[in-house]
Amino acid sequence: LKMAASGNDVVLLLRDKRAFPIVINHQSFTGVDASPEAGKKVETFLHSRNYHTSLQESAFFVLHDVASLTWNPLASLKVDYDNLSHVSDPQYVNVFLDNLRTCASTPETHKYLDLLADEKHFRFNDRQSMELVGDLYARIGDRKNASEWYKKAKIPPTRIPARISDHLMFNTGIISGKLLLDGKPVAGAKVGIMPIELARGVPYNFLPNGTVRPYWLRWMSAVTVSGKDGSFRFDHIVAETYRLIISIPGSKVEDFAMTSDFEHWSGQGIFVGFAQPTNDVGNVRIYSRDANSPVASDLSSQPNVADSPTTTN
Repeated sequence: LKMAASGNDVVLLLRDKRAFPIVINHQSFTGVDASPEAGKKVETFLHSRNYHTSLQESAFFVLHDVASLTWNPLASLKVDYDNLSHVSDPQYVNVFLDNLRTCASTPETHKYLDLLADEKHFRFNDRQSMELVGDLYARIGDRKNASEWYKKAKIPPTRIPARISDHLMFNTGIISGKLLLDGKPVAGAKVGIMPIELARGVPYNFLPNGTVRPYWLRWMSAVTVSGKDGSFRFDHIVAETYRLIISIPGSKVEDFAMTSDFEHWSGQGIFVGFAQPTNDVGNVRIYSRDANSPVASDLSSQPNVADSPTTTN
């Protein structure tokens, strides 16, 4: 494997009136190339050793960075589950749970939660762990399984409805919009959403060379690709306030002005929930850089990249 980045992506972290370009190299935390081809080689290596190797920790670092670069939370969940199934590294329990707490409420997410809850493969030795599984089922709206796990945790039957109510999240949200560059539709752009508190963690993921670790992208809740008319849409979104993140293939930091605007914008981010089940942000306008536009050569020095950071990764 090459000890170098095979390329990079420029992503735009969007706020109302501001667009922050961020460079993410296709390079793992280990220094190894984080391309899909590298990921396949690492997977083949692990399979050939039946996952028993002194390099397993580094191998999973590479796999997680490769998965993160897809922006697809299901790819990260797969890496986490593979680790738990074959290696059982305790740190991947927390990463797996964190991903389940942030991704969209899709049937595929439900499948991974069912795999975690399979008592043929995993043991739950205390009430707290059983309650946690119940809380995760409640988050995605599965009252039946949530109730079953609360019973296993010996929560009194009279208190179970209240527990479900406390953890039941609105999980059928829709976020939509249309991406425009200099007023023209952008087709084929990668568009993702990330919970606002986790997007604020980007300053903590800058590397000394000014790029951002791929691992930051693991917090993406959902991803899609813009259509011919620039339109995008996310379904099965869980109640939360989100930031919009986009990447246009082949773009460079110097291509963009640090300005953007949303046709429909309210508050600090893009919210969906019981009070607002759908959020059409309308036209999302970004702009090419001209001679008078500022260039963000080192965003790591700018404390307001994603508001005042309050969380770390």
